[in-house]
Amino acid sequence: MDKGAGKTSSAVASGLINPVVVKHFGLSWMAETLLPEAEVFYHYLEKLLKEKFYYPVSLFRVFNQPAQPALWNQRRTLENAQNYMAPATVVAPVGVHAPMGGAWIKGAARIDVEAFLKAARRFFKEKMLLIETICDPHQIHLQANQWTYEGKTFGRVVFCQGTQSAQNPWLQGLPVRPLKGQLLEVSTTQISQEFALSGKAFVLPQGSKSFKVGATWEHTLQEGTTPEAESQLLAKAAEMIAPSFSPAQMEIKQRLFGFRPTVPDRRPLLGEHPGKRGLYVFNGLGSKGYMLAPWMSLHLFEHIFYQKPLLREVDLRRYLK
Repeated sequence: MDKGAGKTSSAVASGLINPVVVKHFGLSWMAETLLPEAEVFYHYLEKLLKEKFYYPVSLFRVFNQPAQPALWNQRRTLENAQNYMAPATVVAPVGVHAPMGGAWIKGAARIDVEAFLKAARRFFKEKMLLIETICDPHQIHLQANQWTYEGKTFGRVVFCQGTQSAQNPWLQGLPVRPLKGQLLEVSTTQISQEFALSGKAFVLPQGSKSFKVGATWEHTLQEGTTPEAESQLLAKAAEMIAPSFSPAQMEIKQRLFGFRPTVPDRRPLLGEHPGKRGLYVFNGLGSKGYMLAPWMSLHLFEHIFYQKPLLREVDLRRYLK
């Protein structure tokens, strides 16, 4: 049940899948498990939905502090991350300004978010598995061990509401906090489509002359985009291209914003409601939803139907008092 409207993080996200932590380097949590599952999952969905939306990406991390090359190599060795982190180098790709060097990230990818969501929505509608409306959780009732909603009966309910879970009476107490992100879609001929850049911002090719540039991290509930964020993103992107490159050389095609569903310990929230059998939660994927969702959805599925225990790190019971 989904209306398909609103500034959800799924709809406005860049779709970048990056196995390396942006700020402190090292592998993202569970990257060696999540990435292979994501690749299999999205390739399977491409065949099922008859749509192309998964693209491997060469990703170059631009260093901006003198100590970062040594830190990168240290984390690469300590975490045995050679499959995902190439050694630090002073040789930057053509057209990239990296006076302090950088390094290639292996295993990255991007999801064409618009194509993916459109194809998935079409599939569910054709199978008559999608009710296009906003679910009112106040109208969900438990009767004789089954859940009812507007005359329909369901064996189970799974809430995948992101930041909207705060208004759900069934989910009060779960620490899902909105973290606003703004990003831009720009057009320029000054950047190569052959690779993506990551540094103070990311620059992600979208085909033709188009790129997504992002993203901000804002602890605010204010909707809309701002000139301040726009200026910051353009300046950070231009800094990685060339000292003489001007943000004015990037034409803004679209300004986007959304709210990431974050959790204090930065881990997803999965599992069954402690007092209501058959009511489940799938939430808290934060800024890495497109990397986390394939494996986490399988994990919750196996918990529901095969009674496999959830990882303690993602089990919502860790926040119960």
